Amino acid sequence: MRSEGSFTGRLRPIDAGSAAVLSAAAASIVVVGSLLPRAGVVELLASVPLAVLAQRHSARAILAGAVAGSIVGFVVGGVGACAAVLACAVMGGVVGSVSRRGRGWKTVLGLSFVIGPLCGAAAVVLLWILSAARELAFAALRSAAAGVAAALDAVALTNTIADFVRDATDVVLSSWWLWVFLAVTGFMPIGMLSVWKVLSVVLARVNWVTIDDALDDAGRRAPQPSGPLPMELRAVRYRYPGAATEALKGIDVALSEREFVVITGANGSGKSTLVRVLAGAEPTAGEVIRPGAPGLGEVGGTALITQRPETQALGMTVGEDLDWGLPAGFAADKAGVLSAVGLAGMQERATTSLSGGELQRLAVAAALVRRPALLISDESTAMVDADGRAALLQLLADLPRSFPVTVVHVSHSETESDRADRVIHLVGGRIASDGRSVPTGHAEASGARLVRREPAPAPSPSPKVLELREVAHTYAPGTPWAHEALRPVSFDLHEGEGLLITGGNGSGKSTLAWILAGLIRPERGACTLDGAPMQDQVGLVALAFQHSRLQVQRPTVALDILAAAGRHVSRRVGVTPDDSTFVAAALDAVGLPPTLASRSIEELSGGQLRRVALAGLISAKPRVLVLDEPFAGLDPLSRQQLGETLASLRARDGLSLVVISHDLDGLETACPRHLDLDQRPREWAA
Repeated sequence: MRSEGSFTGRLRPIDAGSAAVLSAAAASIVVVGSLLPRAGVVELLASVPLAVLAQRHSARAILAGAVAGSIVGFVVGGVGACAAVLACAVMGGVVGSVSRRGRGWKTVLGLSFVIGPLCGAAAVVLLWILSAARELAFAALRSAAAGVAAALDAVALTNTIADFVRDATDVVLSSWWLWVFLAVTGFMPIGMLSVWKVLSVVLARVNWVTIDDALDDAGRRAPQPSGPLPMELRAVRYRYPGAATEALKGIDVALSEREFVVITGANGSGKSTLVRVLAGAEPTAGEVIRPGAPGLGEVGGTALITQRPETQALGMTVGEDLDWGLPAGFAADKAGVLSAVGLAGMQERATTSLSGGELQRLAVAAALVRRPALLISDESTAMVDADGRAALLQLLADLPRSFPVTVVHVSHSETESDRADRVIHLVGGRIASDGRSVPTGHAEASGARLVRREPAPAPSPSPKVLELREVAHTYAPGTPWAHEALRPVSFDLHEGEGLLITGGNGSGKSTLAWILAGLIRPERGACTLDGAPMQDQVGLVALAFQHSRLQVQRPTVALDILAAAGRHVSRRVGVTPDDSTFVAAALDAVGLPPTLASRSIEELSGGQLRRVALAGLISAKPRVLVLDEPFAGLDPLSRQQLGETLASLRARDGLSLVVISHDLDGLETACPRHLDLDQRPREWAA
């Protein structure tokens, strides 16, 4: 679904976010093009992100992007950069709008003959108004022409050419308004057709990415006071656009004030979809009864903490992030909230320096600072260390007893439901139980399957693969923002070995993972693969990111696995039977059914996304596999199956394995060695 083309009305959150990102990209391209010698043509490429914005979003989004980009251009590059961004916004806006309406290059060409003279006239008026800037630019042009002429004078028999350069410069500058008008008018058809050509290539790669925001439905309803509770769902069903089956099937549930409710279920059971509806998304069928509006993100309304906290950090610092979106004059207890979630004294800390667990704590704090009536936590404890997880869970459980708030927490862990007033268990999009305990055997009831693999003994002795010696890293060293992310660490990894690395949030686990993959050059020490620096061998060590959605880059599960494994898929032929067999085997290795191969990645749950990413990496048969928090978002059965799969791959295929995780359960066989970044290396206890 594409956004409406009106310039009026409220700017939707998804439009505002896209406008901010794409206009910043356009302004950056313009500034770089204006600073680099002979790179002025690069500025034309700034039209492409703005064309994508116009093609996939509302007309008011391109207007907002043009304004934001021109301001950034003016601040960084002056009047010239500002004017260039505006020109690119005009070209990109027209080309993107033509593409959105299904027209072709002929329409673009025709419009360029109309827009060209208008832009030419606008450029003349702008230069006439900015007379001081115009004279400064003309003086620079005269100086450049005089320099060229002087150089020509120094060469024999070239006086005529030098005189021509001087005379031509005088003629152009004396009639500058005519030449500016003709130059802009003549350039516009060439520029717009070039943007059209590049945009066609870009859209071929990104058109499959959906831009629908189900939660934005609440923001487009008639304004009414926030009143999310009490809430009742009657026969609610939900189907994602283009999906073959429903994610929710006949949900009947009620929420009262001051409850602590835990929602459990296997991956793909509909937990995240249910919390979307609770947060304000319109169901496909059924009825949601509330006394007022969901008030998503508003003070006293609904607060939602998602599975991906990095997408919710909007401020440059922790303190700014808590202020984001709050009404003017609102008295927020930032210090108290940060202390409650374990981030005391970190208001001035840059959000970019936070670990995944710290980002999750910040997301909880940003929700609490709004004093919501309904707080929804979608696996917010998944990437927090054991101590932090216990503290956060205790905080969520105590909130309804201390404040007028209902907390709905989604979790795979049965232990996290011990403190709940109610436990709602989902199976296949339906409520299997709604009571005070999780039913036994729920994993089997969900249709998940446990495949037990008996690992063969690992070969011994084995050669050394990875070697780390006193590796340490500090971000932004030598600046006021310097932050020591990783203290010195040393270890060896042999072929077929499995190493578990643990540590508290902020101990440097994710930084170490990126160093092992060669994506970061350590500030101190050395990381080598077969004796050579790891940063010179990027790609030889496979890395499963902490946030799987950043790693899944193709429209369907099958295409992503094939791409990750290096198998080319012809657009003309498509997925072959051999490819299908390969994908089915890869999915089976991580406990997913082969029917998932044709599914859009946008329809996958967080746990399914993680396993699809792992399936692609494993199928490429890397020599070393580094997994950053692989168990986050997985249900207990999937965790057990993944642990057994990793153990089998290590023992049978000689795969060297490094797992960075808060969770130790299920990794005894896969990772016999254990390194705690807060302590000395040790072996697993018998």
